Amino acid sequence: MALALLRAAPGVGIGICGLAEGQLEALALAGYEGCLGTLLLVGDSSELHRQARRLSQLGRLPILGCLDLPVRGHELAQILSRFPAAQRPIEGVLPAESELRLALTRGELHARFQPIVDLSSSQPYAAELGVIWAHPVRGELAARDFIPAMVAYDLIGELFEQVLEQGLICLTSISPSHPSLRLGCNLQASQLRSYGFVERLLARLKHHSINPERLVFELGENGLLDLPSCALEQLSRLRALGFGLSVDQFGSGFSSLQLLCRRPFQQLKLAPQFGQELDFPSGQALVNSSLALARSLNMQMVVAGVSKKSQHQALVDMGCPQAQGPYYAIALTAQAFRHWLRDKRGR
Repeated sequence: MALALLRAAPGVGIGICGLAEGQLEALALAGYEGCLGTLLLVGDSSELHRQARRLSQLGRLPILGCLDLPVRGHELAQILSRFPAAQRPIEGVLPAESELRLALTRGELHARFQPIVDLSSSQPYAAELGVIWAHPVRGELAARDFIPAMVAYDLIGELFEQVLEQGLICLTSISPSHPSLRLGCNLQASQLRSYGFVERLLARLKHHSINPERLVFELGENGLLDLPSCALEQLSRLRALGFGLSVDQFGSGFSSLQLLCRRPFQQLKLAPQFGQELDFPSGQALVNSSLALARSLNMQMVVAGVSKKSQHQALVDMGCPQAQGPYYAIALTAQAFRHWLRDKRGR
């Protein structure tokens, strides 16, 4: 619930995370740079400073301080006083509903494609479909700046259909040279409750002569916790039709093995902070254990956030099947993605 609120209302100054029963809370929050200003850790003093160093390696999110249990009021006040709340601008204010509706009408939302590479062949396996907003005043805005508002105003379905249409056009154009390349599409749990979602989807695929097997729907790990029965039925129907299903941001939330076994997913995509931590033995151990879990569940695994050759090589050495990140390519326009594919094919 805290993570969902954080995504919907970016600009929170301090996240207070308990480590008394492990570090899952802090790990989940550590990747929220831009939405969260800093972390305050609370727990056993013998573990706090070690975990603080480790968390600071996961990203650029600073650690405001550490407090032993039980928390004492004057110690908490002293640490909180270090935070320059008056000088820190609140970023990521949600845009107005009217502004977003106008952006949809004007066609200001543009698809982006980030390749996913098959590590055994170094060839493209898929591309994740993303979106940017070409704002007429503020310039190019990343998805995190407006997707929470799209969800809040119940506009995410219209956005999805616009961006998917751009993705299908691109997929059709590259099919002669890459007939098996897949397209990963982010899906909000709320969309699974939409009446006629699957029918509209099938109609668009038929229009572009694209088989369902070429689309993989990625759902965030936290969104799987409280799916209603109607949404679960939609997931099972998508799987039966041949669509791929992936757990996105795996490791950043609180799903259980029991939950994973009960859902019709075929793929785990590790959250980007795990790819960034591959430079450290502890990070490699985390990815290796996740890979073993995926294999035991007969699922594929993608590691996101790979930015260095050393991280790429670590994944190759441990036999990871697919990876994604700026080391391979940033998110590209449709034209730039087609050029990237031609370059990769020519090597």
